[in-house]
Amino acid sequence: MSKNRIRLEICGVECVIGSDDSEEYIRAIGAEVARSMNAMCRQNERISIATAAVFAALNYCDDAQKAKAAADNLRAQIKNYVEDASHARME
Repeated sequence: MSKNRIRLEICGVECVIGSDDSEEYIRAIGAEVARSMNAMCRQNERISIATAAVFAALNYCDDAQKAKAAADNLRAQIKNYVEDASHARME
């Protein structure tokens, strides 16, 4: 698959993203980042774009880590349920 090159503007910063993902997907995540940064800038008018970007990155990394932990927990629970069902069938 060839890389898509998508030009985004987020909070006045223009960037070109190269990705195998669709343009619609890249634009959607770009819009989500812009919404997050704009909300931070509205809450604190003295915040710089760089600081808003760092806070947005921290928030998204936090969300990703929590989602990963939740998925790992669900996988462990499913594994236990499968093992319990297997033992029940053997009995």
